[in-house]
Amino acid sequence: MKIKLLIMAVFISFCPLTAQPWWGAELRTIENFTYGRFEVNYKSAPGSGVLSTFFTYHEITSLSEWNEIDIEILGRYSDDIQLTTIIPGQKFINSHTRLDYDPSMDFHTYAFEWTPDYVAWFADGQEIYRQTGDHIATLVHGQKIMMNIWSSEWEPWVGPFRTEELPFFAYYDWVRYYAYTPGQGSAGTDNNFTLSWQDDFETWDQNRWAKATHSWGGNRVTFTPDNCVFKDGKMILCLTDNTNKGYVDKISPSLLWARYDGEKITINYSERVDSVSAGEKANYSIPGLTVQAVMVNPDQRSVELTVSAVDTSLDFTVFAFRVKDLANPQNNMAYDTTPLIIHKPLTFPVKINVGSDLPYHDFLPDQYWSETTEYGHIDGYQYKYYSTPVENTEEDSLYQSQIDEVVRYYIRVPDGTYNVELLFSEFEYDAEGEREFTVWVEDSVLIKDFDIYATVGLNTATSLICSHIVVSDGRLDLSFGNWVAHSALSGLIIEQVANRIDSGKDKLPAEVRLMQNYPNPFNPQTRIPFYISPGPQAEVTLTVFDISGRQIQTLIDRQSFASGQYSVVFDAGHLASGVYFYRLMVNRAGITQTQLRKSILIR
Repeated sequence: MKIKLLIMAVFISFCPLTAQPWWGAELRTIENFTYGRFEVNYKSAPGSGVLSTFFTYHEITSLSEWNEIDIEILGRYSDDIQLTTIIPGQKFINSHTRLDYDPSMDFHTYAFEWTPDYVAWFADGQEIYRQTGDHIATLVHGQKIMMNIWSSEWEPWVGPFRTEELPFFAYYDWVRYYAYTPGQGSAGTDNNFTLSWQDDFETWDQNRWAKATHSWGGNRVTFTPDNCVFKDGKMILCLTDNTNKGYVDKISPSLLWARYDGEKITINYSERVDSVSAGEKANYSIPGLTVQAVMVNPDQRSVELTVSAVDTSLDFTVFAFRVKDLANPQNNMAYDTTPLIIHKPLTFPVKINVGSDLPYHDFLPDQYWSETTEYGHIDGYQYKYYSTPVENTEEDSLYQSQIDEVVRYYIRVPDGTYNVELLFSEFEYDAEGEREFTVWVEDSVLIKDFDIYATVGLNTATSLICSHIVVSDGRLDLSFGNWVAHSALSGLIIEQVANRIDSGKDKLPAEVRLMQNYPNPFNPQTRIPFYISPGPQAEVTLTVFDISGRQIQTLIDRQSFASGQYSVVFDAGHLASGVYFYRLMVNRAGITQTQLRKSILIR
């Protein structure tokens, strides 16, 4: 969470405000709770600039008493959850964690366990993040259970707030509280928790819950009871304008932007739209072009248009007509227009100076991601260490700048296969275990709990190389989730892998390579081959993960290998059917090459 100034404003003035033109909602328990398992089943609100939350909070009288445990789902992401503790002195310890679903598309169960020894978070019953350490002992104050929908003014964190996307709705199905009863319970980790109560939100239980009527500096909205609605067995939190409070949608969909990427035009709507009206070819017009086909994407907010050849030296305007939303009753857009953004292809290899908004040699400057850019970061802060020499490189300046707390990095690329190198150095933490973070490339875990210092030490350049990454949606996605402290990244190098006719057999390449397991699918054993290119002895680790990124088994653990081709047998006799990933990590002289592949176990 990036809102230290905002939090200070909460402390200074936790009182009703009326200056904001937008209205949100918050429901909070009357009772305070200390320790336990806190569960909720909810569907978050999608959209830039908005948060849907479930958390506990101690109503402070001084910063030295700050106690808070958060689940925050930012509407800007379709596969992310932010998990946070805030302890005395306003210290934030948090993580962004990848989800394998869109939390705004359906209901999912989230929970956290608060004990004297740890705080752990869960999604659909699977533990996804855990905090231990001395700071847990400071979480001792009674806290209220809260849910709210609001918009932060800190756009680097939550994204720009677009009034066209109003209204926002978050749906809560039920909440449960389990008391902490170690050795005597029947639920949660080690059965250490006992269910105390569950509220199914059939009605507003005013003996348990109160509706909020306040705001704070940095919050765009004021909470109003009108926007906390109980309907059809759900508690619905609404974020609205001043004239349409409550669970009502009277606003027609609009066009946010349209972009041509060299093959198709992608249109993005302000809200989810009706697939029939949005998929009708006659409802689109682009003067100077012919719309040949229309496809509504699964997110129901974007539509792809296949068009005739586009002269990219010209300007075009996209018109949309008669598109309906999913409200009841539906709102019908008479028409709307937006200028067409023309894709400006990158030149490969793509090199990005991630830690700075200035170019460096042939490295492009970093920038913020948007519909108008070809690459950029989401969230994060740039730090410079130009007075500190860097070992293991002649490009000191490149590694002396870095972006901390980055959550996503996107690069628009043609569909194809790529090698990606991520550049790192550590300046802040001088002991193992003080900074650990996970990196995803596309949908796979590249490395879990990466510790730069443990890899090469302080003020030393290192890199991770991920080979043969397949991109099929026109965008290379990198994701970062911190486990201890925050992610850090200094640079990126993306190279295209030349297309070739595949003979159907793997050849020995002049590089490190992880090859496809065989047989695949398999039951229960399969063989995983890999190749180590000529050179010095290499330290090899081969690990298996499930689809959620949880480590299942280490097949090779930091063993030394000479160049050559090898294979190892993976026995999955103890595992259930499903998709599993295996990852090869090869370290030579402080440079780690990492490759991943997918396998399928069928019982």
